[in-house]
Amino acid sequence: VLSVAFGIGIMLASVAQHSQAMLYRQIQAYLYGQVATMTDVHIYLYGGLVSVVALFLFLFHKEVLSLTFDVQFSKISGLNRGFIEVGMYTLILLSLIVGIRCVGVILMSAMLIAPAAAARQFTNRLSMMYLLAALFGSVSAFLGLYGSILLSPKSQGGALPSGPMIVLVGGSIALLALLFAPRRGLLGRYIRIARFKTVCIEENLLKTLWRLSQESTVLSFQKILKRIGSSSLSLHGWLYRLIQQGALVKGEGGYILTEQGRKRGARIVRLHRLWEVYLVHLLGVRAERVHKSAEEMEHILTPELEERLAELLDHPTRDPHLQPIPNVEGRLADVS
Repeated sequence: VLSVAFGIGIMLASVAQHSQAMLYRQIQAYLYGQVATMTDVHIYLYGGLVSVVALFLFLFHKEVLSLTFDVQFSKISGLNRGFIEVGMYTLILLSLIVGIRCVGVILMSAMLIAPAAAARQFTNRLSMMYLLAALFGSVSAFLGLYGSILLSPKSQGGALPSGPMIVLVGGSIALLALLFAPRRGLLGRYIRIARFKTVCIEENLLKTLWRLSQESTVLSFQKILKRIGSSSLSLHGWLYRLIQQGALVKGEGGYILTEQGRKRGARIVRLHRLWEVYLVHLLGVRAERVHKSAEEMEHILTPELEERLAELLDHPTRDPHLQPIPNVEGRLADVS
């Protein structure tokens, strides 16, 4: 509907281009924004609106927070929802109407979303999000206007509209935030996922090496390859990483786990088997169905959770499959 209405408006404006030149210029200003046509009155109007919005958010911060994120709580707590909702929607409507003069009627919707979307990537607090959104909006306006003025003489079509330039900068800021924000950015998320997968592969390899070391201290490459089932080149790479970390050494007859590598591998086995005991004895899951869950949880459990889990289970020495559970030192207790 919005696109169709906008298209009809553009068509009608093009019709009025030759017959009503002055009207056409005014329409262009409201469609695409034109800061150059603003006067001192508009500046006072913008300043007054900013002050009213800031005062409203300061006085009713808790109410806005409750109404936005927990409607049920706002109903139970007896907040004056009608007043807050009317105030919020009125200020949003006024901001839209006033902002049309700067960035245009259609592009104003983008400026409602872009600064807030960028700010959300850096904080979980609504109050901080207000400040960041205001900062990003201000930067977008400044750089957009500056770019419009700077690039206008070089453009072949005359002056560049300020509205699209402001939205272009705002959208670019939002895109950069979505990609590169430290915690929520897509790039950071992919890096964390890649690191976690790397750790999982290393821990699975150490777990396998620990199990093999219970049969023989020196582990041949072919024996490891047969147990792992990966490609020879890939296994060489992962074994090299473990050697660099000090978890493994390479001798004449094969590979030998260091004390560090032995403890790391034994800890993964310990976490795996503790979680299996927890699922079977406390949650009532059948023993044949707990392995997959333990394969995932062994990479997630922290030392604090490990300690609490062991205390909760009264420090078991065998898992549901009667396999021995290594102690915190990485050694198997004599449970025969």
